[in-house]
Amino acid sequence: MPDGIVKTEAWMVDDLAGRIRPEHEREINALLPMRAGEVLRYGVGHAASCYAGIREGTVLFIVGVEKPGFLTGSALGWLLGCADMDRHGVWIAERSRETLPVLHRESGAARIENQVPADYHAALKWLRWLGFRTAPGSGGLTGTPHVKVWHDWGHECN
Repeated sequence: MPDGIVKTEAWMVDDLAGRIRPEHEREINALLPMRAGEVLRYGVGHAASCYAGIREGTVLFIVGVEKPGFLTGSALGWLLGCADMDRHGVWIAERSRETLPVLHRESGAARIENQVPADYHAALKWLRWLGFRTAPGSGGLTGTPHVKVWHDWGHECN
């Protein structure tokens, strides 16, 4: 498979589900009573728009956005990846800027939002670079401090 961002297929979910990076597993465990592989399968199954990042034949991540809420126009966005993401940071960053508008357009979401653990500094830095805004969030299931992140359609990347 050539490098790139492609529509997610079932085999990609199966491949990535057993290799979720520990940071993402920890993030999920703080918010939900589910394992990361379960959350990945659920997210892909309910996504209005969903893509996989493939590099050197490896599924590095899958990113998706749910259908927007009827009254709010906001949709939950998420990304789950493997430890190999660290070796391909620049490539992922470049592809992220290209993919974010596609996720907005295909999902119909005026706003993409989620929460990130407050101590997950690398993720917050990357999201801010993409143009996400931040504010204090909830404590999740474990009381761990989180940061609310959101991106509004048409808000440019930094």
